Amino acid sequence: MNNDYSEYLDMHIMQNTRDTECGRISTLGEVFLEYYLFDSSTEKDIKTFLESENLTDTFTETEFMDLMCGDAYLDDDLLFFIHTKLPFPLTLEKFQRLNFQTQNSDAYMINQPKDLFDKMRAQINKKQQLKKEKDRQKSRNRYWRNREQILIKMREYRAKNHDKILQRKREYWATNKDKINQKRRVRYPQNREKLLEKTRQWYHSHLDYVHDYQKQQRTENRDAIAERKKKCYITNKEHYTEYKKNWYQEHKQELAARDKERLKALKQKTEAAQKICAAYVFLINLRKTNYAKYLELYTKQQKPITHMLKTCPALQSMDITLCPFCNPDCENTIDKCCNQKVLSIPNALSELQIIANNLQQR
Repeated sequence: MNNDYSEYLDMHIMQNTRDTECGRISTLGEVFLEYYLFDSSTEKDIKTFLESENLTDTFTETEFMDLMCGDAYLDDDLLFFIHTKLPFPLTLEKFQRLNFQTQNSDAYMINQPKDLFDKMRAQINKKQQLKKEKDRQKSRNRYWRNREQILIKMREYRAKNHDKILQRKREYWATNKDKINQKRRVRYPQNREKLLEKTRQWYHSHLDYVHDYQKQQRTENRDAIAERKKKCYITNKEHYTEYKKNWYQEHKQELAARDKERLKALKQKTEAAQKICAAYVFLINLRKTNYAKYLELYTKQQKPITHMLKTCPALQSMDITLCPFCNPDCENTIDKCCNQKVLSIPNALSELQIIANNLQQR
């Protein structure tokens, strides 16, 4: 037997069982008869059977009939080829023994066709691929049966070996950088929409994580980011200038409408704040009576209300009962809610309390 088939033999060893139809086979003719009758789902004759099994150039109808009747046997290589195609378990040793028994009778030998080696190799490769696919399916089934446990173990492993995994990824990237980039350049145009949609879904489902990560990166690398932006702007200054100009012209009306709505909303909040917030009323009076002192706190263009809305619960809900000056029993405290610049002014607390009393009376 040719050594090229040894890998197939390792894969195809099967034990015979006498309790099955195949285990009770005792002649070469019964092997081919079982082969012919194995699939009874469709009607067939010898011709259609040989066509379906791709054996038309291996046997004639007469030769296959003689094999089923025990009037013919196979040479060694052809026997091995037919063994690879049998759809039922039969050891190669038994197949060879039955073939040898037929040789001692008046049967004639059927020789292998010229292209038998190529067909044999193709058949072996097919069986190997089927076995690999079966093993992969078993692996997938095993994974989904134990998915939760496997994921827990994977998370534990990644947490325990985080630095090692990261270093391994860096080494692989450094070694295969060009190869990876080439694959990405080929893959991206073919799957652009799919990849973008997947990225959008991940981004929206991890929005809080992304914002926290970006904020952390900006805080930790503030100087490096500023330097990189500065270099990029200097290098592409003309491009950025032209882009900003064109973008502004395209969105000019939209920006104007947005500013108008924003100023309208801010005006409404400013009018409401004068009836609720003692600190804001204090700043208005300070601007009128001591403009130089006011400029120490804010510039001409700054609007204090925009910053106070971020910290003051009373302004956020426009409810005077949430102001600690107007309602000492509320859960909010002066240090956390009130404008810190106002509190830094000497004797501001007494004036703020007076203003708060007047607002309550109104």
